[in-house]
This record gives sequence, C-alpha cells and structure tokens, in this order.
Amino acid sequence: MARVLYEAFKMSDFQLRLILPMLYTCKYIYRNYNFMLFTLKPLRINFGGSKHKKLSLPMCKIPYLLLNERICPRLRLLHITIVPNLLNRNSINDMLNNLGKFQNLSQLTVKVKSISCLIQYLKYFPVTLTYLKVILIKYAQLYLNLKCMVIPQFQLKVLKIQSLTHSQISLSFVNSLVSSNFRASFKLNSSIVHVYQVLSQLLYLNRSSIEYLELEMLNLNQLYLVLNNNYHFSGAGYFPNLKLIKIDQTTNYPVFQILAWLSNCETIIYVNNYLSNFLVIKNTEPHHGILEVKFDLVLFQYKLKSIKKQLNLYYNV
Repeated sequence: MARVLYEAFKMSDFQLRLILPMLYTCKYIYRNYNFMLFTLKPLRINFGGSKHKKLSLPMCKIPYLLLNERICPRLRLLHITIVPNLLNRNSINDMLNNLGKFQNLSQLTVKVKSISCLIQYLKYFPVTLTYLKVILIKYAQLYLNLKCMVIPQFQLKVLKIQSLTHSQISLSFVNSLVSSNFRASFKLNSSIVHVYQVLSQLLYLNRSSIEYLELEMLNLNQLYLVLNNNYHFSGAGYFPNLKLIKIDQTTNYPVFQILAWLSNCETIIYVNNYLSNFLVIKNTEPHHGILEVKFDLVLFQYKLKSIKKQLNLYYNV
C-alpha cells in the first residue's frame, strides 16, 4: 500500500493532493499510512516566522509528532524556521532537545534570525545529517565567543548557506584578513566575520565528505581568506570529494583564488542574476587552462540537472 501511495505521489508531480483521498478511504489505511504525509515532503515547523506559516505544522501538534513512534524514525526531511521571542522560547528548546528522536533525519533546512542563533542551536542537530541548508535573516548583532561553539561530527555532503542580508565588505576588511593582525577585522565588521568563521569551521570539519557547496548573497573570496588564515587552505586535495560549487554575483568575478578552488572541485557555477546569465567554469589544465561557458539564466535548471548527472550528484541539491 505504501508503494501505491508513493507512485500516486509521483504521478501528481510530487504533490500531496492526490494521496489524501486515498488515505481517507478507510480508517485502516489512514491509521497505518498517515505517517507518509510527514515523510514524502519536508516537514515544516515554524517558530516565529510569518512566511509559509499556513504550510507549517501547528505548534499544538509538535508534542504528538515527537511521541509518534511511526513518524519519528521515518522522518528524513525537516525545514525549521526559528525566530525566538518571549512566547516561543520554551517550545524551541523542547523541539531542539528532541531532534535526536528523528533517528534517520538526513536533510535539514534551518532558517534562523542570525548567526548567533545558529551557533546556539548547532549542538542539537543530529549527527545523521548529510544535507544542511542555513538561511540567515541577518548577521550577528553582538560579539560572539566562537571557541564555545559545539559542532557535532556530521558527514555533510551538501552545505548551503543563504543570507537574506546583502552587504558589501570594504577593501580594508579584505586587507585585514590577509594581514598578520587577523583580529583587526572584527573591529571593522564583526557580524560578517562571524558568518564566515562559522561557515569555514563547518567546511573544515566536513572537508573529507563535502561534495556540494552553495553560497547565496555571500562571498566566496571572503570564505577563502578565512579558510586560508584559520585552516591553511590553499592547494589541491584539501576537499577530496568536492565536486560542485555554486555562487552568485555577490562574489566578485573573476575570483582571484579560482585555481585554489578548481584544484579541489570539478566545476563552479557562477550565477549573475543582475545580467540574467550564468557561467560554468572548469579547470582543463594542463591542456587548455580554465574553461568558461556562458548560458542564459532560463537554461539554469536544465544545465544544473545535466551537470549533477555528470558529477554523480543524485541527491537533491
């Protein structure tokens, strides 16, 4: 019966509307297979956010979810929005403390108020994660002690970081990163530095497993500088399984460390939303050097699917 429901889900273009009438056919089917409503698509849980609130699991249903022994072991995809306030702090803590009940959770998308929140919540994320997407509403507001940050031993294959705050970093900040006095950079724009510090540490701890990296509204140049300063990233073999990097126009291109990245990954996709085009960049040395091919943005999904197939990236990136 589960197979029939899944095939109906596929035939309806991966929408739940077709399987609902099938679940409502009789009490037996509903009682034994309603868990599929939580497993076929990412389950959304919203703490304080307004977007997608109608598509999220109601707060009153979360205790039922955590106690359901049929759903918890099967849940693989979870999307959590966390915007703390006085009314939801206890609910957030209860949910995070019980994330370990999702024994097979492999894909987590978390939308947080700031990098400060992410640092607090990382320790609760289950070690079963292979896919992590972080959406930052804004940067950190206060100085943070990153030495106290606890990151579980993930084996991430996909890491996506999306910022909803666009901020150009001054040249003085770049110079301070490559100079010997690295701490001076915190005085210039500590909130942005925190984002790259956390991102670089996540990458460093998962450098042997990471296959796909995506930055949106964040600068690959700055990430390189922090990785190089803190973890001596410069040459080939640092990320042995990295296959694809996707960046956008926030990264100034041509990237001045392009060879360092291409010596670690096969392909870089550079999306310029302002010009409605994207570049596919590959390293073809020693024969032809760096190869760039430009496409119109309308072809992006088609080309991304083709590149994923070539690189054997079969999970949803």
